Amino acid sequence: MKTALLGGTFNPVHFGHLFLADEVLHKAGYDHIIFVPTFMPAHKKMKSPVKPADRLEMLNIAVKPYDCFSVDDCEIKRKGISFMIDTLREVHRKYGFPGKIGLIIGDDLADSFHTWKNPQDILELAELVVVKRLHVKSKNYGFPCTVIENKIVSISSTEIRERIQNSEPVRFLLPEGVCSYIEEKKLYRSA
Repeated sequence: MKTALLGGTFNPVHFGHLFLADEVLHKAGYDHIIFVPTFMPAHKKMKSPVKPADRLEMLNIAVKPYDCFSVDDCEIKRKGISFMIDTLREVHRKYGFPGKIGLIIGDDLADSFHTWKNPQDILELAELVVVKRLHVKSKNYGFPCTVIENKIVSISSTEIRERIQNSEPVRFLLPEGVCSYIEEKKLYRSA
């Protein structure tokens, strides 16, 4: 089974994440996507006091209806700053992939891939799959990768958090179960 990883904060997970994963399934020939929520991202600041356990639970709720999606909590269990090379090594040990696994990254992160921890080791373990998040046109990134011509869905976790803080509707931006979880736990409300 051809598998790819999609990492992120998923703070919260929304339909844009699910749509992007589905685009990779259909446009790059993958059979399965493993979502890996980060404990603490290496390349951006966390802007919400929501606990990693809550982000993990929302992700589990979001992917539950889809056999082609699953969640791995290795970065949350490991704690600390999440480096992709450590995650790739761990999932290779855990799942025993016979060859390279796909690693989905946005074009916003691809521009700085050379600054990641051990980028050459990452390329030995993973086939990079670059998806459009910012750039309308594909470009050459200077490393081997597959670039997906996906539709850019303008939904962001930042916008969702702001909408919740401002008591604006979000129910059609998130899976129903995620929306219910946020309401039940009173997540993303102003302190």
